[in-house]
Amino acid sequence: MNIPISSRLLRFPAFAFVLMMLCCVGSSQLYAQSFAPILDSSVHAIALQADGKIVIGGAFTQVNGQGRNRIARLNADGTLDVSFNPGSGTDYGVESIALQTDGKIVIGGSFSQVNGVSRNYIARLSSDGSLDTSFNPGSGANDDVRSVAVQPDGKIVIGGWFVLVDGTTRNLVARLNTDGSLDTTFDPGSGANSNVNQVAVQSNGKIIVAGYFSSFGGASRNGIARVNSDGTLDTTFDPGSGMNYAVRTVGIQSDDKIVVGGNFTVVNGAAHDYVARLNSDGTLDSTFTPGTNNQVACLLLQTNGKIVIGGGFTQVNGVGRDSIARLNSDGTLDTSFDSGSGPNFPGVEHMVIQSDGKLIIAGPFTFVSGVLRNYIARLSSIGSLDGVGGPSAGGTQTGGGQLTDGGGCAGRTGGPAFLALLIVLMALLLYRIGSRTGEVAWTTRTTRFKPRKPLKDK
Repeated sequence: MNIPISSRLLRFPAFAFVLMMLCCVGSSQLYAQSFAPILDSSVHAIALQADGKIVIGGAFTQVNGQGRNRIARLNADGTLDVSFNPGSGTDYGVESIALQTDGKIVIGGSFSQVNGVSRNYIARLSSDGSLDTSFNPGSGANDDVRSVAVQPDGKIVIGGWFVLVDGTTRNLVARLNTDGSLDTTFDPGSGANSNVNQVAVQSNGKIIVAGYFSSFGGASRNGIARVNSDGTLDTTFDPGSGMNYAVRTVGIQSDDKIVVGGNFTVVNGAAHDYVARLNSDGTLDSTFTPGTNNQVACLLLQTNGKIVIGGGFTQVNGVGRDSIARLNSDGTLDTSFDSGSGPNFPGVEHMVIQSDGKLIIAGPFTFVSGVLRNYIARLSSIGSLDGVGGPSAGGTQTGGGQLTDGGGCAGRTGGPAFLALLIVLMALLLYRIGSRTGEVAWTTRTTRFKPRKPLKDK
């Protein structure tokens, strides 16, 4: 059975144009559906709003080609939320973000200005991105704020590298009132003697402090300590000899056990490579025995008790897992979660989990499972890259890890645009054949184009 196709239709240039446009529309729709924001530098902090929008901070100055200096908000699909406008943004990096229940956003980092106004290392933004001038920390901190945590009463705990807050001695940890002033009722005394990487508030009001210190409040505390709500050292929490190197991240379970990750390989004299769990009194939980082959920079606790870890590792418990993995509640590897080749080194440094179980990950990576993703990406609940139909599917990597493509629809090879190009080429081929033979026939019995013989003149 032969189905003739008139060559006259193929002679219309509009036919090829319409084919191209239809497929380009399909490509743009698929592109919009994929989560593939493009940034020009790394993301150092991330927070997920209740409405699904994502606040990001870091060293970037552009998001999806639009100027955003080190602080921005993304829509749930990864597009830039233009209703969030921080003006000129911050003059240096944003390292930590905490969301308040009223929608305001507390940021900490290495900056000294926010939208041209003096704010040393700590500030608060309104929900639209503008500077909240009702939050005034005075002269602020005198060095980086690396971690911010908001208490249920609205007070704000900060940790970092500072030794002064608004001119008052506060060694590396402090608490601010809701208006930004120093809370003088919280006094950690001599505080930590070196860097604080994270602060986390427990349900009982006590505060976990983690970092690369060896003493807190004058007592030996290697890498981790707990303070009471007034800032004094909680001596009932005793990690013994603690960690032999820095703790970078902590997660507090509902049973008050504390999962820790970092650069350490020993916890209270026992070998524990980069990840461990402490009991509520600070002693090592010996029932939890995972291990990675490089640092764990971030972790999050799922409601089902599983633990997602991110960092610069390539193995977990001897099994290949690049930069991200999930552990069961006992520390064994959850083999149902697999990101394939995962984010490339240096890996994942920050992550949040959506209500649907999908993960937003951020860090200095530029590829995820071989697909270009600059500094931020979304994974499915089982670890696979979520939405690979964006421009990165056909992009190439420059020295700076930026996306380059051919421009226009055809530049995104491997997607519908590439199919459009093939269809246009096919149309041109049919037109060429039809122009020579007068008509084209497609046969269902073969896979070739079979020209009919020219009609003889009568």
